[in-house]
Order: sequence, then C-alpha cells, then structure tokens
Amino acid sequence: MQQAEEYMRIGNTKLQSKEYPAAIAYFDAALKLDSSLEDAHWGRGFASYQLRDNASAEPALSRAIQLSSNPLRKALAHFIRCLARVNLNDRKGAMQDYEAVAALDRNTLDRLQSQTCVGTSQIMVLAMLYPSQFVFIVERLTRA
Repeated sequence: MQQAEEYMRIGNTKLQSKEYPAAIAYFDAALKLDSSLEDAHWGRGFASYQLRDNASAEPALSRAIQLSSNPLRKALAHFIRCLARVNLNDRKGAMQDYEAVAALDRNTLDRLQSQTCVGTSQIMVLAMLYPSQFVFIVERLTRA
C-alpha cells in the first residue's frame, strides 16, 4: 500500500508539471498495486485527455466516477469525460456527462463553462446539444 501511495505522489507531481506520459506510467504502477485508487484513475484519465488520447481517457474517467463519493470530483470527471466523448464523436455520451455535471454541481458547470480551455469543437457540440445555452457559453468564454 505504501508503494502505491508513493507512485501516486510521483504521478501527481508529474501531472502538475505536465509530464503526462510519465504521470500515466506512475498512475498505472499504482493501479497495479491497488485498482481501487480513484485518484489514480482520475489522474490517468486527465493525463490521457491532455495527450489527446480520448480512447484511454474515457474508461479511466468512467472508473474514477464509479469510485468517487465526492460530488465535485465526480462533476469534474464527468466534464472531462464529456470533452473526451465529444472528441470520440460520442454525442449521446457527451450529453449525458454534461447533464451529470449540471445535476451534480451547477456552480462547477458555470465555472467550467467559463474556462478558455474549452475548444471550439466542444463549444459547437454543446451548442448543438444545448442551443439555448450557446450565447451564455460564448459570453463566458469571451469575457476578459
């Protein structure tokens, strides 16, 4: 167990320094020792998403969602999985994740919608899924 915690610590350090392949390797090592580590699944999913490996991000984030009891963490994992699913052309899954974020924590949804890291393709899919919110999303993203 102590070994898994050490791998987690190093993985989180690598994640913070944007060394995503190294972070994934450490999270994988931790998961080999303890597959119930929510943070390892979350970190692996986030790092995979950052590397544009959406096919790997989706199942890691799904497992993090299953293991989490923290609504904020679940909302964040759903949101990142939403973006990964958009990139995988899974519009139905992306819509389900977007709705899950809204149901879990409306404030998080508002904060996440205002982040400039949301790309144009994600905005367009959200606009197709939620046309009534398109103006709101664009206003939040273009606000200085």
